[in-house]
Amino acid sequence: MTIEEAIQRILRAHLVLILICLTAPLAVTAFVVSREPTSYQASVRIQVSSTPATTTVAASAISSRVLALATTPSLLSDAMTKAGDPRSVADVSRHHVTASRLGESSIVELSVTSVRAHQAGATAAALATGVTQFMNKANRADLADAIAGIADDISAAQRARTTVADRLATTPQGSNAQLVLSAKLSGIDQQLAELAQQRTSLRLASLNNDAAVVVDAREPRVRQVSTGLVPRLAVAGIFGLMLGLALSVVLEAVRPRVAGTRALARRLQVPVLGRGSDDTEELARALGFAARRHGADTVVLVGVTAADRAAVPKLLHRLRSNRVSKKQPRKAPSTTQRQGSRGPATSVAVDEDFFPTRELEVLSLTQVLPEHELTAGIVVLSTGTVWRPELDRLEDTIATVRWPVLGVIDRPGEAPTP
Repeated sequence: MTIEEAIQRILRAHLVLILICLTAPLAVTAFVVSREPTSYQASVRIQVSSTPATTTVAASAISSRVLALATTPSLLSDAMTKAGDPRSVADVSRHHVTASRLGESSIVELSVTSVRAHQAGATAAALATGVTQFMNKANRADLADAIAGIADDISAAQRARTTVADRLATTPQGSNAQLVLSAKLSGIDQQLAELAQQRTSLRLASLNNDAAVVVDAREPRVRQVSTGLVPRLAVAGIFGLMLGLALSVVLEAVRPRVAGTRALARRLQVPVLGRGSDDTEELARALGFAARRHGADTVVLVGVTAADRAAVPKLLHRLRSNRVSKKQPRKAPSTTQRQGSRGPATSVAVDEDFFPTRELEVLSLTQVLPEHELTAGIVVLSTGTVWRPELDRLEDTIATVRWPVLGVIDRPGEAPTP
């Protein structure tokens, strides 16, 4: 099977089905998009740290952290309550909150969508503030706990030093107890110095630790969200086209057909004599040549499908108006005189082979009489694209009458639909 035959069998024969499968998703998509309310997106930028991310992976990790915090039910619920957003927290978290990184910087754009512009802006601002507060608290929590622990140790050491100093003041000079208390007091003083140094280091680290900052919380950037009609129509169109092609292939596998007049002629091992829309004289001449080649005096037009059989009487009426017969021995051309528009008359050769004297009968299958059967030949009239069962019936008819098949005439018309 050639590419042309495959196209005719799948595309041309199932064109209506493919168009239905193509237009139905497009119509449904356009209807759904037209029914959707207008959405607005409010965006707020958050600087997570003052140092930029070193790699794309690190930048993606920063935006993922912001998104994870923004979709946390407790933080999102608090932000929506402050903004007066009555929507479901689960729905907003799943479908209306996004976070995207800006290149490899440490700035993340947090966005919230809503059908109301002011609602989207208020929710985005409140959510960004809640996220930054949580990040700052989480980043400083360990340092604050460590500083508080060192402060408790310093307080305990100072109380111990006070107790030892009081005992040392009442101890006699030069006694062993005085020496022991003095050594203990020196150890406590060294411990206090070390604890003070640790507390100073932790405070410096706390000052150097970056804090997350909301860049534009007071004026969130609000814009109308595009409906995405064009890409959605493109996806729907591709889906419909693939569905139509798949169904056409399945139907062609279940109910195969012959693709085109050329394929039908090759299957019957006969030539294509012409098209039904050709000039009647040329078509009659082709029938005469084919009949003389097979020694037939009667041409029987046989349609393959019901539409083909309905077109047989029309073609018979055209052909019977022309004298068609088997080819006679060639005669010498005769000449006629034609007066030219300018100058003397010129001789024009007329080939009398094209004006035979013995007529060739052209009939339909129902008009065949017993005296026609011995010298009859079949000419098949078809659009070429036919179901395999219809072709089987045609072959059964040919096998029954045992007449030679002279050729195929291509009948212009619509291909059969599934």
